[in-house]
Amino acid sequence: MAVCLERLLAEKAERVGRKAHLKPLTAGWDRVVGIVAEDVPARYCLTFSGGGVACTAWQEPVHLEVRGRARDLAMLFGGDELAYQYAKQQVSTRGRIGDRLKLEALLRLSG
Repeated sequence: MAVCLERLLAEKAERVGRKAHLKPLTAGWDRVVGIVAEDVPARYCLTFSGGGVACTAWQEPVHLEVRGRARDLAMLFGGDELAYQYAKQQVSTRGRIGDRLKLEALLRLSG
């Protein structure tokens, strides 16, 4: 499941980077979003910097942390709207409200 989650995060980072309409959201937003799968030994980061995004290995400190089961995290980052709505209720997110809202917008708009 960890490999599947890593692949989904890399695909999500690529989709966000390709979408021209998301550039205004990512421009100037330099943040590290930590993703922690609690049921498998997997921790990743989505690093937003310079208007781009990359899936990287875990690094400290993180500005925003998303934590949950690997299956729920995969649904959250997978792109399906119904699965996203379910997964959003199953995972916990810690960080500034503005960062949480921006991440939610990026996830939903990148499809």
